[in-house]
Amino acid sequence: MGYTNFPNGLTSFGVPLPAGNGVPTFGTTYFVDGTNGSDSNNGKEITKAFATIQKAIDIQTADTTGLGDTIYVMPGVYAEGLTGTLTKVSLIAVGGNYGNGPNAAVIYHATKSGLSNITTNGARISNFTFVSPSTSTTLPAVHFANMRWTTFDNNALIGGAAACITGLQVGVEAATDTACNCDFNLITGNYFGTVFGAASEFAYGIKVGRVAYAAGALQRHCMSTVISYNQIAASTNGIYLGVHGDHGDGTIIHNNFITGWEGADDEGCSGACIEADNPINAMVVNNSCTTAAASAAIVGFHAGNVLHNWTGQNGSGKLETIVTGLG
Repeated sequence: MGYTNFPNGLTSFGVPLPAGNGVPTFGTTYFVDGTNGSDSNNGKEITKAFATIQKAIDIQTADTTGLGDTIYVMPGVYAEGLTGTLTKVSLIAVGGNYGNGPNAAVIYHATKSGLSNITTNGARISNFTFVSPSTSTTLPAVHFANMRWTTFDNNALIGGAAACITGLQVGVEAATDTACNCDFNLITGNYFGTVFGAASEFAYGIKVGRVAYAAGALQRHCMSTVISYNQIAASTNGIYLGVHGDHGDGTIIHNNFITGWEGADDEGCSGACIEADNPINAMVVNNSCTTAAASAAIVGFHAGNVLHNWTGQNGSGKLETIVTGLG
């Protein structure tokens, strides 16, 4: 094993360094196994795993100085609506077969979002299948109150009810404007689909804040966030950012594939595939999307920030180097 010298005089022969002297410490690793675990276990070994994910979230430490805790979740169906705060915590499904395969870790609650009003800061959430509530059309599959410095990757979000509203929601969709933050995130490689058919298609794939611009849009931020390589089937909008002005600065939406239900004879989203409320410096680049709407497939962005997207409308495709935007 290699020998490494460190500025503070510590050395390592490939083994963890001791705490102190400014060296970051690793957090605790917890395991969740809905089939063989028990919430009376300590959760620190696979043979002593917790039974519920919520138990692991409740016990993990919001480690702001070290590298944070890790929660590994074994395959199975978890009827949970998870709440709480994840700060420098990794929540990872084991098996890597997200979707509805035999090795998937599925979070599916009849009356609650799989992630229900979760707040994250420096977290990672990976490889899960989230199904929206089967008894509600107003609750998303995943709901973040605030989402910052977070990676949300390789997850599947599935509609569980007829006319379900949203796959991933940050902030609230309500009659009144409410502040929220969706800043410095990476939302990538996720699938938003319709396993249960067209009736369970999301109206919105990814949505920040409420739809339709109002003064409260100034309370909502989606800054320096990357939304990329997602496959989104949505009936109305694939991606909607309810942010305005410089509160979208640095965000880039690129290389996403957006359409309507994956079934036959569908021409795409009924509204715009990608829409916003006039952010000044948000970029939309290299996306492929289809819409049945008469208006543009990408709307609400400044024209110079919409580049090289392939869009189809009513079966007619074109390369949109610059679309008509806000000027």
